[in-house]
Amino acid sequence: MRRRRILTALFYAALLPLLLALWLLSGNSLTLLLLLWALLLPPISLGVGLLVRPAISVTLQCSPTVPKGSAGECAVRIRNASRFLSARLELCLRADNLLTGESAVQELSCAVPPGGTTEKKLLVQSIHCGGIRFRPEKTSLSDVCGLLRLPLASESTARMTVLPELFAPHLEIAGGVSDGDDNTEYLQRRGHDLSEVLQLREYVPGDELRAVHWKLSGKLDRLIVREAAKPLDRSLLLLWDKNAGNAAGAEADCIAETVCSVAQSLSEEGYAFTLGWSEESRLILKEVEDAESLLTLLPGVIRDRGGEGESAAELLLKEENGVLPGRILYFAAGESEALAELRESSRVTAFLAQAGESESGTFRFTPENYRDILQNLELTE
Repeated sequence: MRRRRILTALFYAALLPLLLALWLLSGNSLTLLLLLWALLLPPISLGVGLLVRPAISVTLQCSPTVPKGSAGECAVRIRNASRFLSARLELCLRADNLLTGESAVQELSCAVPPGGTTEKKLLVQSIHCGGIRFRPEKTSLSDVCGLLRLPLASESTARMTVLPELFAPHLEIAGGVSDGDDNTEYLQRRGHDLSEVLQLREYVPGDELRAVHWKLSGKLDRLIVREAAKPLDRSLLLLWDKNAGNAAGAEADCIAETVCSVAQSLSEEGYAFTLGWSEESRLILKEVEDAESLLTLLPGVIRDRGGEGESAAELLLKEENGVLPGRILYFAAGESEALAELRESSRVTAFLAQAGESESGTFRFTPENYRDILQNLELTE
C-alpha cells in the first residue's frame, strides 16, 4: 500500500501541472473541468469518509486451533452501516506468536458498499506452535485516490492456537512414582488415600459411600465424610517454568513440544499427574487423569511465554508451603535460583533447553536434538 500511495502521489504531481499547462495554453473548458476534477476529487471523497467513519466497524474471526505447519483461516469483516460508499479502507493485520515472540504483518485494502459488509479471508501458517493473536493496526479510511487518510479506531482481536507436533518420547520412571506404602508424608490437598484424612465435612451428593465416617455420622445424626489427602510419594508434577531463562523462536517451540509430548506419553502409560506452568506472576496447576483431560489443557499451556514475574519454582515453593510432590519433571530454558531448593525436598529431573552435556538429574537439549535426547530415558534418581 505504501508503494501504491507513492506512485499515486507521483502521478498526481505530474498530472496537475500538465492539466494546468494545457488549460493555460488552450483555454479549453474541458481541460479546466479535468483540472478541477483532479483537484477536488481527493478532498471531496475524504469528506465523505468523515461521514462514513463512525459507521465503519472491523471484526476478526479465525480458526480456534490448527496443527503446526498447516494453514488456518483468519477472516477480516468490515461493516459499513452508513448510506455512503467508503472509498477505500486500509489496514495492517498483525499476527503475534505470544509463545515464541515472532510477528508478521499483512496489508489489506478494500472498498465497503453502503449498508454492506466486505470480508477478506487470509490463510495463516506458522512453523512454530503457540498462541497467535491477530489485531488490526494502522487502520484508516482514504480518499478514492489514496492520497489522504483518516485514522480509524479498531479494537477487535482474535486468537488462534497452533498446536505442537507431538512425538513419542519413552520415559520410564523406575519404581513408578512411589517408594512403597510406608511413606507417612502427605500433600495437603485432596486425594484418594483414605488412610490419611485431609478434613472432615458434611456429605454432599456424589461423594463415595466408602468415604462416609459412619461412627461420627451416627453421633451427629447427619452424614460426615472423610476427605482424603494425597500421599507425597505417589504424586507426580510436570512443571514448565516459563519465567526461567529467555526462550524465543525455535527454542520456545521445542520446549512446548517437549512438555506436551512427555505429558501425552505419561498419560498414555497410565500415569495420573499434575501439569503446572507459570503464567505471568501466577502458577497454574491442573490435575491430569487421562489423555482426554490433557487435550483440553494443551491450548492453555502453550498460549504464551509467561511473564517477567517469579519463576514457577518459586511460586510452587510458596503455594505448597514446602510440602512438594514426590517427583517433579522440571522444564525450562534455564535453571531458576529456586531449582536447588526444589531438589532438597523432592526428586527433581530437569529438562533444560540449552546447549551442554547432560548430567545426573539434568538433561540438556536444543531445537536440533531434543527428540533424540528424550528417547528411552529411565529416571531412577
